[in-house]
Amino acid sequence: MLWVAKAFLLQDDYYQFNWSLDYEYDVESFTSAVDRAQKAKEPRDKINYLKTAVESYKGDYLSEIEEIGRSPTASAITRCIWMC
Repeated sequence: MLWVAKAFLLQDDYYQFNWSLDYEYDVESFTSAVDRAQKAKEPRDKINYLKTAVESYKGDYLSEIEEIGRSPTASAITRCIWMC
């Protein structure tokens, strides 16, 4: 589990993600594509960015665990998908 030691850093008595690593975060990919679609001038570009956003969506976060409820991020992404 060496990757865990590199993925999280202890700083000021708190653990935090090591953002300097090469990583992919699906929520970041999704929101970035939606932002680009909203800023795009050409309809073809908007469509391509929205397709990218939809392709990056893999379902609600931890949907199999009902006790957790929906996170604000999951709710926002679901709303965005229906509005797009």
